[in-house]
Amino acid sequence: MSLLYFIAIPLLASFLTPFLKNYLRYISVAINALLLVLAYFIIENLPITENLSFDSPLAISFVLTKGSAFFMTLFIGISFLFSLYNITQNSRRDIFILTNMLLIGVIGLVLSGDIFNIYIFFE
Repeated sequence: MSLLYFIAIPLLASFLTPFLKNYLRYISVAINALLLVLAYFIIENLPITENLSFDSPLAISFVLTKGSAFFMTLFIGISFLFSLYNITQNSRRDIFILTNMLLIGVIGLVLSGDIFNIYIFFE
């Protein structure tokens, strides 16, 4: 299983916002639960190093160690608890997009294997 799923799933779910306006709270809980399950199953194969390279000399490298796995599951768990809290509240729909972008950023920071990608996810 690729580490890219931890970034791609919340990013693609953010694009569903215009289509599923009434169910965003439940989709947020489902996505965070899915990420927690994926994190549980991927932790068994530590350490993981993944390089995604294109035609250019630059590559995106993700590294998952015990420390980064701890912080990744911590951030996903906090996001899961926040999405559970948002089910009971009448919050705005843009909260869904903002929390997904925040989750993408912190997971990308934790998984990045080089300084360039840390800068990209920090932005």
